Amino acid sequence: MKSEFEYKGWWWLPEKPQDKVPGIAYVKQGKFTELKLLGGFQNDIELIKKEKIIGSSKPITHSLILGHMYSLEYITLYDCIGACFGGHQSAPVSSFYQSFFHAKYALHNIHFFKTSAIKLRSFSIEYSYLNDWADADRGQKEILNKRNYLLKSKYTNSIKFKINEDILLYLNFWNDPLYSFNRNHKIGIDEIAFLRFISRRGLSIEQCVNLIIKMQDFISLAVQRPVFPISISCSPTNSKSYNYTYNIKRNSMQLYLTIKGEPNEYTSIMRNQMIFSYSDIKEYVDTALSNWLNKIDGFGIIYQLYFSVLFSKSRNIEDKFINYIHAIEGFHRKFNKGKFLMEKKEFNNKVYKPIKKLLDVDIEPNLIHKILSSLKYNNQPSLKDRLIQIFSEFNPDFIKHISIGFINSKELIDYIVDTRNYFSHLNEEKEQKIDFNKLPALNNRLKIILEWYFLKIMGLPQNKIENIVIKSLYDRY
Repeated sequence: MKSEFEYKGWWWLPEKPQDKVPGIAYVKQGKFTELKLLGGFQNDIELIKKEKIIGSSKPITHSLILGHMYSLEYITLYDCIGACFGGHQSAPVSSFYQSFFHAKYALHNIHFFKTSAIKLRSFSIEYSYLNDWADADRGQKEILNKRNYLLKSKYTNSIKFKINEDILLYLNFWNDPLYSFNRNHKIGIDEIAFLRFISRRGLSIEQCVNLIIKMQDFISLAVQRPVFPISISCSPTNSKSYNYTYNIKRNSMQLYLTIKGEPNEYTSIMRNQMIFSYSDIKEYVDTALSNWLNKIDGFGIIYQLYFSVLFSKSRNIEDKFINYIHAIEGFHRKFNKGKFLMEKKEFNNKVYKPIKKLLDVDIEPNLIHKILSSLKYNNQPSLKDRLIQIFSEFNPDFIKHISIGFINSKELIDYIVDTRNYFSHLNEEKEQKIDFNKLPALNNRLKIILEWYFLKIMGLPQNKIENIVIKSLYDRY
């Protein structure tokens, strides 16, 4: 599958197949698909004439745009937004116009006629670094012996994981033969890993993309690199609501989507550059994948604060620190009952209401509002309270390892709190206490705490989590 190409052909809306417009689609995996039309759809032209906004940039939306390439291939553009320019109210034909659209997803080799008909039975993804994660402990490529028998592999060809009652996930390997220099005979095989999701009921395109992105984050966390889908092939459910490109196999539909980050040049990595490989969590991987895919959405932007740093090429060290702090505070709120120092009802009765009564009625109302708002905020744990509670969950040996470079965990916590207070309030008194040379070490420790939370979400035992994190601490830092 090509990751970038352009398609020339005719384009139309499913409800008006006779209204075809020539144009070019520029498709690149991970980015918006761009469609440029030499003309405009009749619906769009009539709309801009009616609203008398000729030449304006008012957005036009279409749920689906279909294309038939000069190469006879089909393509469906999904969730399109754009504009139609040019022409005049009296312009008789669409060629006096130009149209430009961005499509959120592109489905290659297939035509869907309704968004409700897009249900995928299965889809397969090849990710960058997946082979390193899944194959990290296998060593060199397998070589055939003199009798051309393949040396026994440590892995089976397919490993199945149950995600929920509807979805199964397979870690598969396909064989890519290695030939001798003159290609007379095979000298070995290179196994390439890919993931395959299968749904009994069928998944919408949004559900598929959600799973693709969550697995992208899972592998990125494991290998500590931004991971990107290299290819995505899909198979729709049995239906009469679509057409395939002539002479194309059923599983040859390709999906192109918009994802975060900017793909890097892939270079193979070693086990000690990862937090964990497949073999590190092999006995727990079924639970880990199921928990990750089913639960991580519940943490919303909290967990994305970590990945926004991982996927960014230009984040400065101060931004990383603030992102990590906000993520840790969010995780603590989710995992701990310590959202408030006192139960809300008890706080209202014993603190908030009595103090409110004491306030002088002649006080400026805005000041009263500020005092009462601050009072409610003070019922929440401070950052220091949260860190102390988090550290209380760690084993003493684990605390000793992550406190290296500091006198003890108390000094580490104080440094984190003082640094956060300085960046948040630019307090000159706090600046005198901060050793900015320790900021990289603080970021590393905050990152470790977040990784501890991620492994906790996966459902790994406490001792396994701490062993993985301690080992990766010394391997990476």
